[in-house]
Amino acid sequence: MDYPRMDAYQPFGLDVLRLQGQKLLFCWLIALPCLFFVPGMKLRAVGVVFAVFLAALAVLDGCYGLLYDRLLIPMAVLGLALALWGCLPCGIEEALSAALLAGGFFCLLRFFSRGGLGWGDVKYVAVLGLWLGGRGTVVAVSLAITLGGVLAVAMLSKGWSRNYALPFGPFLSLGAYLAYIWGESLWQFYWGLLT
Repeated sequence: MDYPRMDAYQPFGLDVLRLQGQKLLFCWLIALPCLFFVPGMKLRAVGVVFAVFLAALAVLDGCYGLLYDRLLIPMAVLGLALALWGCLPCGIEEALSAALLAGGFFCLLRFFSRGGLGWGDVKYVAVLGLWLGGRGTVVAVSLAITLGGVLAVAMLSKGWSRNYALPFGPFLSLGAYLAYIWGESLWQFYWGLLT
């Protein structure tokens, strides 16, 4: 079985896309039907673009252990533009505050985990804040932590080494995708459990 090597840098380019193209296409095609749960044609169209970024980042982080700035920067710029034009569920103020809070929180997590969390994850969560807003980002991160934790426990119980680095990007992508589609419902459910 091939394990991602976190110390091996694979520059992002056409070679990477050629190697992982089938996985990217498969993830994106799996994601498309669920977007019909999103109300409104504008949000569906934006969701297709969002799903492309999420699939690309999930596959590349899973294969190489890297969340490439060449994808994160255009995703951030596009998220800002869409928030300005009112094409996202949140406004520009909420998007910026969610990005700053989520990025800052993950920056603290990175500091206290002593490198257990990469800078790519910090940047990725900040970008997700632009796309999902405050509530959506909380839902996405909560789902990612839960799903990643369940898989980590399952892997450890099957005898996997603790030295194996489990990429967090695929879990963030899955959590963000679910938050984009059912974020408000999941937020209401979660809030109902707390009150």
